[in-house]
Parts: sequence; structure tokens; C-alpha cells
Amino acid sequence: MQQVLAAAVFARFSQSRLAVASVVAILFALVATPSATAARSTRSKAAMAVAGRPCMGTFDNKASVVTLQQSPTAGIPWLIKLTPANAAFGEVNMSAQIYVDNNRANVYESHIEPWNYQFHGPLPRTFQRFSGGTYTMHTGSEVSFLWTWNSVAQPSRGGYGFVNCVYSG
Repeated sequence: MQQVLAAAVFARFSQSRLAVASVVAILFALVATPSATAARSTRSKAAMAVAGRPCMGTFDNKASVVTLQQSPTAGIPWLIKLTPANAAFGEVNMSAQIYVDNNRANVYESHIEPWNYQFHGPLPRTFQRFSGGTYTMHTGSEVSFLWTWNSVAQPSRGGYGFVNCVYSG
């Protein structure tokens, strides 16, 4: 249910450079708080958390652990490892949606692996956009990663992880 809700909300905010922060904030607000005021407050706090967070290091999302590296030439190579809480899923279908300054990167194809596989991929400094053409990250680019996965055996079960950060080259 949460993954379907997150996907629906993400579709609504997919053109925002803080899309992932908005999705997660709204999802938490819908699950945890009944009032619209609380939802707006939660979304604002999530958006503020993005400011200045570098695209480097390890990020624990409870259901996953993400490792990001960055360089002026390689861009941002990433790795996501699901936590043992996902073991019951068996094989999972992993997807990624990555945005840089409102440009969706066409850099990752969904694929199926065991839950404990270390999913990985590149976000090259210059990448192909879904809308066509290329885009080059620059110092200060706002980057949003959203990974979603579902069990192959039980497609209605799955999870998500996210990181919002700023590329510093």
C-alpha cells in the first residue's frame, strides 16, 4: 500500500527538484498525521533537510543502506543494500528514479536480484535525460535518488529508500 501511495504521490511531484523529499514527507504525513497542517509542516522540514547535504557517504534508510561517492569526473557512483528486514521478499525487482536539477536521468534499468544483492549504478556527471538530450551536473546541483523494490513472489510487498543531496564535484 505504501509503495503504491508513494508512486502516486511521486508522479504528482516528479517535476519538482525536491520531488523525493516531497514524496517521503507526504507519505509520512499521510501515514502518521491526520491534519493537513501537519502534512505541510512535515513536507517543509523534509525540504529543508536537503539544503547542503553532500552526495557523499553512507545513508541509513532503515530498510536500506545507501553509499554515495562523488568526483568531478565520475559523477556519483551509488550502491544500495537492503537490510535483513527485506529477507522475506526473496528476489526483488529494483528500480531507481534519479533527478538532477529537475532533469530525470536515464541511467538505470530495473532488474531482479536476490534481496541481499548490492544493487549499484552510476550517475555520470554528464548523463542522458529521459526527455532527450544530455545534462551535466555542476557544483551545487540538487540531486534526488529514489529506489523502490518489490518482491518478485509477492509483488504487492516492497519498500523504498531515498537520498537528497547536493553535488559538490
